[in-house]
Amino acid sequence: MDSYKKLSKELKIALSKIWAKRAPIFIPEDTPTAWKSIYIVTLVAMLGKLTSDCIMPMVYPYMKKLVPETTEVTNGYIISTSNACAAFSCIITGYLSDRSCTTTGALIFAKVVALAAGIEYFFIGTLATGKLAAFFIGMSLFSISIGMHRKLGQ
Repeated sequence: MDSYKKLSKELKIALSKIWAKRAPIFIPEDTPTAWKSIYIVTLVAMLGKLTSDCIMPMVYPYMKKLVPETTEVTNGYIISTSNACAAFSCIITGYLSDRSCTTTGALIFAKVVALAAGIEYFFIGTLATGKLAAFFIGMSLFSISIGMHRKLGQ
């Protein structure tokens, strides 16, 4: 039992040292609510959810139609690459937003990446060659954007 108390005391000391590095943020009571920022964050979250729930599941049928010789293994590679891109973008975005103490730039960049991915995905059907590579690039860009949203939404 004493070892638990000792561990608990050491943990409290370690956590107090971590939290002591940041000054507390005090918001005066008379500060108006930033509704514009709330609306922007809500719109960004809705578009991110639309991307992850409506576009990502439809990749394989669309890819199968455009590139008939594709297999489920190729789709697996695309999903794995996309998940890796989302994980790394989440880590990098979290680090950069913590360093800059703001998420505004990251949210804007995430939307720019999602827009670029959407445009690229829209024009995949017009490509003469390289459709499979375009699917990899498009889904990776979508996932980078989704990873940024996940980190900033926490």
